Amino acid sequence: MCAPNDPKNLSLIYTYIMNIFQRVKQLGFPLGKYVVVGGVMEAYGIRQANDIDIVVANDLFHKLIQNGWVMCDCDACTNSSKKILKGDGVDILSEYSCGEAYKANTEQLIKNADLIDGVPFIGLTELRKWKQVNGREKDLKDIKLIDAYLKIELSGILLVWKILKKKLILAII
Repeated sequence: MCAPNDPKNLSLIYTYIMNIFQRVKQLGFPLGKYVVVGGVMEAYGIRQANDIDIVVANDLFHKLIQNGWVMCDCDACTNSSKKILKGDGVDILSEYSCGEAYKANTEQLIKNADLIDGVPFIGLTELRKWKQVNGREKDLKDIKLIDAYLKIELSGILLVWKILKKKLILAII
């Protein structure tokens, strides 16, 4: 256990005080070279993230290795095509996959990212697909939260459309 004034402990506390956007922007990754895949639900205001997972383009992944990011050498990583670089509360992924059942195209994920406050995040429907395949208890709970969020979002869009349609009709008459 870290002592209260241990720099490791202070680093973790500081990490959790910052929001998801600040934490990602602090990394200084170039837009068009990465997409946040873990922490997405915090960006949408659904629930707070514990850590951040970021999928990066192949060239950025290798640059990060050259800059001293440490490759995970656990059994799961050494026996998989997915490689992970470990940082303080941040995992950098070489691909977004879940075994053989789900593997997304990194370039397409980056291209189709939702830009929120200047940070690219995968869309909730893509996140939902991954969580469905992964199927852990926490993922199944997250799916319920995502579904509820998307239902509320769709209801709001439909309400705005109805209001605009009424105003448009009144303006024409």
